[in-house]
Amino acid sequence: MKGEELKQLRKNIQKTEEDLKKMNAMLDEGERNCHHVWGETIYAPETIKGYFSPARGQGSHFESSLTVPDQTIKKWKRDCKLCGKSETTTKTKFEGREIPVF
Repeated sequence: MKGEELKQLRKNIQKTEEDLKKMNAMLDEGERNCHHVWGETIYAPETIKGYFSPARGQGSHFESSLTVPDQTIKKWKRDCKLCGKSETTTKTKFEGREIPVF
């Protein structure tokens, strides 16, 4: 690309970033003013893959092998039927069963 093309590209990026900021502000205001009607709460756990680290080193610098198991993070999700806002939570309260707290 030539110098003028790069300048124009930079200008276009700056304008797009400004437009994005305006659209995000409009979206935030719309979500604040929405009288949310939440859809079904869905259990959507996140799994963090475990790993194995073999033994290494010698003598006083020896590190034994380590196995880290998979970890599951309990997570719930819900979407507003009106504006499409999505919320997720990992907080719960226990009332005979776990109930998500948003």
